Amino acid sequence: MKKLPVKKLNFLQSAIFIAVICILTEMLSVYIQPGLFRNSLYDIITRPLLIPLNLFPVAVFTVLGYFITKNVFWGAAPAALVFPLLSYVNLLKIEGREDAFVPADIGLIREALQSASGYSLNLHLWLIAVIVLYTSALILLGFIFKSPDIRIITRACTSAATIIVFLLSLKFIYADKKLFESFPVEEMYNIPFVFNTLGFNYCFLHNLNLYPVDKPEGFDKKEVEEWISQYLGEKTDSDARPNIVMVMGEAFSDITNNEVFSYDSEEENPIYRFNQLKESDRAISGHIVVSNFGAGTANTEFDILTGTPTNMISDATTSSFRVVHSKTPSLANLFDNLGYNSYFMHPGSSWFYNRSSVYSYFGINDQVFEDSFDLENDKKGNLISDEAFLRQLKQDIEKRSGTPQFMYTVSLQNHLTYNYAKYGYEPPVPKLKTEISDRAREYLSVYCEGVRDTSDMIFDLAQYLDTLSEPTLLVFFGDHLPNLGEDFLTYRELGLDIGNTDTASSRLATYTTPFIIYANNAYCAQKDFAADAESCGLDGATISDIYLGAAVCELAGFTGYDPYVDFLNTARQTLPVLCLKDDVFMLEDGTLVSDISGEQSDILRKIDWWQYYRLKY
Repeated sequence: MKKLPVKKLNFLQSAIFIAVICILTEMLSVYIQPGLFRNSLYDIITRPLLIPLNLFPVAVFTVLGYFITKNVFWGAAPAALVFPLLSYVNLLKIEGREDAFVPADIGLIREALQSASGYSLNLHLWLIAVIVLYTSALILLGFIFKSPDIRIITRACTSAATIIVFLLSLKFIYADKKLFESFPVEEMYNIPFVFNTLGFNYCFLHNLNLYPVDKPEGFDKKEVEEWISQYLGEKTDSDARPNIVMVMGEAFSDITNNEVFSYDSEEENPIYRFNQLKESDRAISGHIVVSNFGAGTANTEFDILTGTPTNMISDATTSSFRVVHSKTPSLANLFDNLGYNSYFMHPGSSWFYNRSSVYSYFGINDQVFEDSFDLENDKKGNLISDEAFLRQLKQDIEKRSGTPQFMYTVSLQNHLTYNYAKYGYEPPVPKLKTEISDRAREYLSVYCEGVRDTSDMIFDLAQYLDTLSEPTLLVFFGDHLPNLGEDFLTYRELGLDIGNTDTASSRLATYTTPFIIYANNAYCAQKDFAADAESCGLDGATISDIYLGAAVCELAGFTGYDPYVDFLNTARQTLPVLCLKDDVFMLEDGTLVSDISGEQSDILRKIDWWQYYRLKY
């Protein structure tokens, strides 16, 4: 056989080939991204800075390969394989889970392969063929074209310098949040859309250390595993097997119960129906302390469902859902073990806060989003109304009759912003004992219009549940207080103790929302709700949101299924509130302190360690 012809390249030719190959490799990576190639290419080219940000990592690995192999084409082959392959994995993950591929997913490859059989994915095998052929062509060209010799000391020094520059770029360029946010994206919370718009390589490296899960100091995996048997309670099983219907009201609060509001009759209060429900002998109510003020709906979802606090994950983590990359213990798992069907509804986009993917990891695959609604007729303002939300929920409860249900739902109508444009008219402002500015009146009137609809909705839901023959517990709560203007504008003008930092009680009030647990007629016909409620000590209590789900399990008579849930019900008696956002803790007797020690400190340590264990292991 004849030998392949060999051509020796000079340094200029080598540099040109390296540049061309890097561009081709990046073009292939962009081509593999979801969506139209021309659109992705246009998004990058029209923002010139995105070109080097996406091309640089390809160039780094190509140059390193060149110095290691002393061959332009052989050195480029690994980068030509790896970067398009990463983009390919991103394509599959977006199509399968509506979520982009991030560095934290690399450690979950085994789990991804195990769960892949449960999805009907289009594997786009022809793309694999293109990647393999492209890489093979480079390897073949390496036999034909030889590169100039370079002294080993030069190769070593240049390689080291390249690595140092790349590591510095990760720290000071790719991790730069201000730079990342300087590129306008229409749907910033739609992570797959952001990746497609700004380029996979740039977004992937930006996410390298974006949402860390900090390992607690002194963490001992074996000690946590000892707690599993230590805290697991005696297994009980409720004869009632009630449906559990949890409804989280967007920005729902009871601020309109404050004395600054002046009502001629109770019916004028926007949350009159909610207050009525609280007075029922089949209801208990209190307050929960959440992770955020004015935003962070998903963080409250995380806290409630996992029993672990967002604000303990890491100082750098602001969105708990972004750390969920694998199966994560939740209330849904506990009820699944009890033979329940788990259900989730949010009348918004499935990609918002990555909910579709996260709830699958929580063990809830029965999910309902805005595509189940009539987007023209089911809205009040620009969001799905609470009225339409209730109608859909009733339909889904009826459809699933016969099997115990664990239902976690999130209303959306009263999401900010609270200006007159939200509804297209000026809602009335409740009577006040003080004067407030026009801007504050605008915020307050629009907010009260939404909170009234939510109050009416939850009252109507409770009445509907009373018509069912299946025992049901309704759990309703607010996700966070509303943002009613910059620097707590409306709260300040109303004289409410929210947004102040002078006292522990003021700081705590900023993160406190109401909850109510209501038992329908069928439930009370089978169980002594009042006695169970008194035993749990929830009525009138203020507790951290991480305790609410566990408390519902105790109230319904389910213990011995999850040791962490049983631990939380014990911990709640000693340390009912841990407001980590502002270093406020509530002791057993209701005292508020900024520092804790002894038994309370040990509870905090166990929550911290157990959270890390459940997220990582």
